Parts: sequence; C-alpha cells; structure tokens
Amino acid sequence: MLGLLLLFGILYLTFYFFYWKLRNLPPGPMPLPFIGNMRDLYKQKMENIFPIFRKKYGDIFTIWYGEKPFVHFTSFESISENFIKNGEAFSGREKNEMFLELLRDGHHGMTLIDGPVWKEHRRFTMQILRTFSLGKLMQERILTEVSWMLDDLRKQLKSGDNEISIQKSIDVAVGSVINSIMYGNSFDEKSLNDFYAIKEVLKRGSRMISNFAFKVMLRDPYQILRRLPYFSGMFSEVKGIMDEMKAMFYNKINERRATINFDEDSEPSDYVEAYLRQQKKLDDAGEKGHSYT
Repeated sequence: MLGLLLLFGILYLTFYFFYWKLRNLPPGPMPLPFIGNMRDLYKQKMENIFPIFRKKYGDIFTIWYGEKPFVHFTSFESISENFIKNGEAFSGREKNEMFLELLRDGHHGMTLIDGPVWKEHRRFTMQILRTFSLGKLMQERILTEVSWMLDDLRKQLKSGDNEISIQKSIDVAVGSVINSIMYGNSFDEKSLNDFYAIKEVLKRGSRMISNFAFKVMLRDPYQILRRLPYFSGMFSEVKGIMDEMKAMFYNKINERRATINFDEDSEPSDYVEAYLRQQKKLDDAGEKGHSYT
C-alpha cells in the first residue's frame, strides 16, 4: 500500500512539474522542480544564452525563475504586436511580496503598481511633465550640465593632471539633470558628497540583487529560503541597503517640502513639489485613503 502511494505521488509530481504547469505557456527549456531554469542561467550570462533559446524556441519563449514563469519577447515584431497594439492586456505588474517588502514596504509607486491607481499616477505624471514643457526644459538643463562638465574638465586640465576621468564628470552631469527635474536643483561642490553617497548605495544594492543566490531566494514562492542561515544574512544586508536608500530619498523629499510655501498658489518647478502640492490638496479636501502618500 505504501509503495502504491509512493508511486502515485511520483506520477502526480511528474505530471504536474513536466506537463500541467507548462501547458498554457510558450515553449522554452524544460524547468527543474523548484529551481526552474536557474541552473541554465547560472552557467551562462543572459546575453549569451538568450540568443540560443530564441534560435531553438522562437521569438517568444518561457524561462522559469524558480517556480515563477517569465515569458520573454525577443523580436521587434513580437514586442510591437503585444506591448504596443495590445498594450492594455500587458499593463499588469508582477507582485513579488519579498521585493515589495525590501523596496517600499507595500504595493506602491508608479513602476510597481497596475490598474486604476497606476493609470491615475501615470496621468498625473504626464500632466506635470507637459506643464514643465519637458522637451525645452530638458534641453536647457542638459546644456547647463554639459557646460558645467566642460568647465570641470578645463579645471582638471589646468591643474596639471596627467590623467582625467571623464566618466566622473558625466556621472555628475547625468545625476544633476535627474535631480533638477525631481527636486529642482543640480549637484554642486557643496552637495557632491550627497551624489556620491547615493551612487554608492545604488551600486551596493545593484550588486546584491544581481547575485545568483539572491535571485533564487527572490523566486521562492513560499519565502522559506530567506529564513535559512546563509539567505537570512543576505536578506538582512539587502534590507539594510534598501532602508539606507529610502532614508536618503525621504530626507531629500522632506528638505524640498520645507522650502515650499503651500499657501502660495504657484506653478511647481519640479516633480516632487508638484506631487507634494497634490498630496496636500487632497488632504485639505478631506479625501481619505488617496494614493498620493
């Protein structure tokens, strides 16, 4: 009797893992139970192995990250047909509870949400960017930062440096453009340390979440791995990096909030000011449970 139950269990698991869960998905490499195709992805870099998968399975194929399937579109035609012509059907977002806990303590933020809330925030963002006359504004800000970058390089040349790293100047210029749109100011000599601090935290976070072991833990649907000794330490380290990153951004938002005169009805000069004004407007109107938090 025990042998019969064991045989039935093996047949059931074989049927589930190698047929049932694959039945409605595009073709792809056969996933192993629980780890999916992570073994294949560990052996080679994605940019090397994806062309092999495309040649074997076609422009649309499925890769399993643990027990989570991801359908990959690898040609212009398939991307255009599905994400542009049929974009509404593909506007959903994956809800990975562990990632959301690490990043934002919940299902928030325009890049992580879908449905009506996503549409509302997207509409608000597009309206603000149009108000800023983004094309002209972006051009002016880029030219300002390019001018600063060239001045910085000239200073380095005059100082007699034999070797000059242009990458450093480019990093600051790009960061300043983004910062000016978000918070209304560029990085200068007084705030360069803030830029390098943010960059270092982002670099550490990127290095950790690109770790193969972290990817395996992230795709654990039952969140068991994060409680094991090695993985729990990794989770705590990533959580610390994310908390440090959030503290930096919240600090910048609060600094910007302190400079805004909410009693004065004026056009916002940056995205954070526009968002905070919308937040206060809804709070003053008594709208409870709004998503501008």
